[in-house]
Amino acid sequence: MAVCYGISQTGPTCMCAGGNPCSAQLGKGALNLSCLSGIPDPSCTVDRGMWFDLCSTKIRLAVSNGSGWSAGGAMPYNINQGNGGGTQNAAYHYGGTLGTGNPAVSCTAEYNGSTWSAGGALPAILRFPFRGCVGTQNAGISIFGFNAPNNLNATYEYNGTSWATGGSGGCTVRNGAAFGTQNSAAAAGGFTSVDVVGTQEYNGTSWSGGGNIITGRQSVSGAGQSQNTGWMAGGNDGGVIVSCAETYNGTSWSTTGALPSVQQIGGSTGRQSYGMMTGGRNASAIFSDVYLYDGYLWT
Repeated sequence: MAVCYGISQTGPTCMCAGGNPCSAQLGKGALNLSCLSGIPDPSCTVDRGMWFDLCSTKIRLAVSNGSGWSAGGAMPYNINQGNGGGTQNAAYHYGGTLGTGNPAVSCTAEYNGSTWSAGGALPAILRFPFRGCVGTQNAGISIFGFNAPNNLNATYEYNGTSWATGGSGGCTVRNGAAFGTQNSAAAAGGFTSVDVVGTQEYNGTSWSGGGNIITGRQSVSGAGQSQNTGWMAGGNDGGVIVSCAETYNGTSWSTTGALPSVQQIGGSTGRQSYGMMTGGRNASAIFSDVYLYDGYLWT
């Protein structure tokens, strides 16, 4: 992965992302391009702005980091292997299991930015739905999943009060990546009896086939604003935890810069050009790391 940091008479000079500091012009200000290899790390002090990466021929976005994390309201129960969506002040979570050895549940919880409250229950118990920030609190969607001993192809749609059954997917599968909205969603990868490379697209009524991902995997996370603009990252490929990331244009997938570490089952949110991965784990440790994504590189 290269970033151009200067132009000579013979053309641009490039360095590896994270190399020695150099300057580039952005508007009237000079920027440190070792900070611009994706989204700045905490030691950088650049302001928001756009710049042109000659090596990738892409317009890139520099964004300042937020001020950090603070405690929010606790969920009404301890749960994992579920999913959710929405925004910081209007989120929802559904499905999952209440701990090792416990069965799946149909619970839904809603968040208002301060506290969680109970929402309408799913029509079925499930865990390992496709993972990613998908839908909103008042227009949510649950995609496929697992209810022992079977994988599922069911889709459920949420209106902020209750769930209804939507269109059935083309195959029964669990634990892939999801992104988009209730009426424009994509589901990629996952696990049947093997890791899956297929993508399915949802129009609010029915599912159809999309382009194959480049690296088939499960326990992968995704986010994006529609079935035509999304990303997926990390996951488990045949028992090997990976760091690879891909973006989708509604037809085909493209490889982008890898996560800084191998990881699976992390949280994910954002858009294709500004995404975030939180937490997750590798084979030996659980992470508290946060990685930011500009659609091309991670920091």
